[in-house]
Amino acid sequence: MTTATLAAIVLIGGFIALMLMRVPVSFAMLLSTLGCALVTGTNFSVLVRQMVDGANNFSLLSIPFFIVMGEFMSAGGISEKIVDLANLAVGRFRGGLAY
Repeated sequence: MTTATLAAIVLIGGFIALMLMRVPVSFAMLLSTLGCALVTGTNFSVLVRQMVDGANNFSLLSIPFFIVMGEFMSAGGISEKIVDLANLAVGRFRGGLAY
């Protein structure tokens, strides 16, 4: 059995086993990835560097900001006002807010 095959078995099998043991998904992903890195002999400094480079992607930073903005709008009540405004603008048409 090649190292790549064994690594894939450890990655997928470890993830499924951890999920069956009711480990949270983020920890299951972390532990199965670390197990796979141990099998392949990957240097952990390279693994950490790849994680930092992946999290430092500028276009992916918009996702948490959109979530935070949605929470602010929901807490402030502005989201209901925006929906009411849109309903006033197109509510009389068939399909209303779908437009």
